[in-house]
Amino acid sequence: MTFRSTNGRVLLRACAPEDADVLYGDLVGTRVTDTIVWDGPESLEEYRQGLRERGCLTRARALHLFTVVDTSTNGPIGTIDVRRASDGTWTTGLWIAERVQGRGLGTDAVEAITRYAVDELGLSTVEAHVFVGNEASRRVFEKNGYGLTETRPGAVTKRGRTIDEWVLVHRV
Repeated sequence: MTFRSTNGRVLLRACAPEDADVLYGDLVGTRVTDTIVWDGPESLEEYRQGLRERGCLTRARALHLFTVVDTSTNGPIGTIDVRRASDGTWTTGLWIAERVQGRGLGTDAVEAITRYAVDELGLSTVEAHVFVGNEASRRVFEKNGYGLTETRPGAVTKRGRTIDEWVLVHRV
């Protein structure tokens, strides 16, 4: 199961364990983990196993987590997902390696996952939660038709610090 951005610059595909060999170094010990709720895996082997399991679940359509691939290099550059939250809303989130940030690939990935959510899952509303102050991520979602609907004070506690979140919503 694969999906391309409209312009073809990124491909979303089910995660594979070998993606960890590249993505682990792009995630662990980088500023990327400062901008997402997850602090990353404890080890490369843990990450490989997690991607193996999630790849199988995505292929079975029980989960919707994809590796983001830069089609110019055919290499993985991050992950993106769409998931049902405990309150019944559907949310999307991504992380993109610092080495390729600023090239519009995150914007392309959000375009592809939003189209997947609408066309494949039949969703009419998708939310994105972005830490307040992460202007680059906010712009990625806004470029794809997500609008700011609220700011949630103290929405996340990460590394002992309380963080506010912007909630951006895409409606069909």
